[in-house]
Amino acid sequence: MSKRELSLGLGVPLSLDFKESPIDAMALITVSDGQSEKSVLVSQRGMVSIDADKYLQAPKERLRPKRDFRKDIAKAGVQGAGWFFAALLLTFVSLTTTGLMKAEIVLTGSMEPTLSPGDVVLELSPNRKAPEVGDIATYLGKRMDGSVVGKFTHRVIGLDEKNNYILQGDANPTADVQHPTKEEITGVAFLVIPMVGSLLSPKILMMLLLAGFGIWLIVDAFRNED
Repeated sequence: MSKRELSLGLGVPLSLDFKESPIDAMALITVSDGQSEKSVLVSQRGMVSIDADKYLQAPKERLRPKRDFRKDIAKAGVQGAGWFFAALLLTFVSLTTTGLMKAEIVLTGSMEPTLSPGDVVLELSPNRKAPEVGDIATYLGKRMDGSVVGKFTHRVIGLDEKNNYILQGDANPTADVQHPTKEEITGVAFLVIPMVGSLLSPKILMMLLLAGFGIWLIVDAFRNED
């Protein structure tokens, strides 16, 4: 028989002509609808339904890879963390650039256990939040000649007779000598981020840079495997 009908085996109106083929010629025919497939092995002697995977490797576009949900979760986690930190950084830069917020790094232990060295204190301008007793505020420390020594972040414990602020470190036995005016107050704390300031050293920044590069490689590997 030089012509063989394939409709019974494949479920589609199809035939194969063996007129000019060798007597031992065979053909493997597969029909797929994208969800399932049927395959037949045809020769002049007959036709048999088979599993095509046992005879050849399907082309890449027909393969339906199994989903690795653990990999999907890990990929989503890395991407989500990246977007979160990017949004956080953008928000922080925007607020500090516009002057709505300031950040101070704690350098000493004068406010322990409330604040520790390396903590970052986020502050609002005193024009937006007036310092009150119990608040933590930062002021410009000055010498007797008026020259600036530096900034001090301590707790407001009261007002003196001139309505200047009296501040004291939680770990200090006595109040600060200087009683800053409102103009000398640079910010009033509203949020403390523990230990972030410790990450700003060159050594730690280099480690973070290397870690970020490693995460980028992992994300890129996930992307290439999709």
